[in-house]
Amino acid sequence: MLNRPPAGWQVCFGLVLSLLHPDAIAEDRLTPAELQAAMLGAIAMLREMLSQAGIETGFSTFNFALTDGQTVVVTRYCDKVPHILNPS
Repeated sequence: MLNRPPAGWQVCFGLVLSLLHPDAIAEDRLTPAELQAAMLGAIAMLREMLSQAGIETGFSTFNFALTDGQTVVVTRYCDKVPHILNPS
């Protein structure tokens, strides 16, 4: 097995999971509001990381889909809208 750093999607998924209560995950009792809050919280944290790193050029897109088998939370986000349309 190669020792590689995790892919970007793996880091983002881990970030979303870290914002959900482990007991709620284990007991399969997440509410749609909790899933939405975790997704929005992860995007806010990613934006803050970009800001702290001083990254101001280009654009960032956070297009995610998250489901627990009953609820689907989907984002289509670009940090430079309306100056740059979401390219995806």
